[in-house]
Amino acid sequence: MKLWLLEILACPIDKSYPLELTIFKWKDEENIDDRINQLIEMYKNKQVLPPKSETPLHLEIRDDNILYINDFLVLKPTPINVYLQELNIKLVELDLVHDLSQWKGEIAIKICKETIKENLEQALRKINKLSKANNTKADSDEILKIYESIIPDLEFLNLFKYNIEIDEAVIKCPKCNRWFPVFETIPQMLPDEVRNSESDQKFKEKWKSKFNF
Repeated sequence: MKLWLLEILACPIDKSYPLELTIFKWKDEENIDDRINQLIEMYKNKQVLPPKSETPLHLEIRDDNILYINDFLVLKPTPINVYLQELNIKLVELDLVHDLSQWKGEIAIKICKETIKENLEQALRKINKLSKANNTKADSDEILKIYESIIPDLEFLNLFKYNIEIDEAVIKCPKCNRWFPVFETIPQMLPDEVRNSESDQKFKEKWKSKFNF
C-alpha cells in the first residue's frame, strides 16, 4: 500500500473518509532508512531527484498563457492554482497517519504535513495575489518562478507518497471503529460478512502489542 491510497479509501460499511492509518512495517524495511534519509537530505539541499532521474512533474504552458501541471498525484493537466489546491487537500489525510515501524517515517511525514504544506499554501497565495492584481491572467513568467521555487517540495511529496510502500498496517474507521488489515502491501477493505476471521485473529496476535484492536 502506498500513502496516496488514503486519498481514495473510504470505509466499506459507512463510507466514512478520511481513514486512520497505523503503520507497522514498511516494505523492504531493511533498506528504507537509506532511501528515506537520502530523500530527506536531498530535499534539504533543494535537489530531490538523483542525477539523470526523470521528474514526476509535467509542466505545460498553453495558448491561454496559463500553467498546467500534472504528476503522480494529480493525473491530468490542471491549472497551477487548482493543482496546488488539490495537493493541499490530499495532504489532509496525513494528519491521521501514525508510524509505529522500526523505521520511524514520522520525519518524512512531518515534512509533508508541515514544511511542504506551508510552502504550497504560500505559493498558492502568491499566485492568487498576482491573478487578482492583474484582474485577468497573471504574468506567466512570475508564476513560473513561483512554481520553480516549490519543485523540491512537489518532487519530495510525489516520491514519498507514490514510491514508498507500506507492507503491514491497520486502517481504522473513526466513525464505526472497524479496523481493516494491510498485509503483503494490500489493504483488506472487506465488509464484515466476507472477512476471514482466522486471518484477522492471526493479524491481531501479531500486532496486539502495538495497537489496541
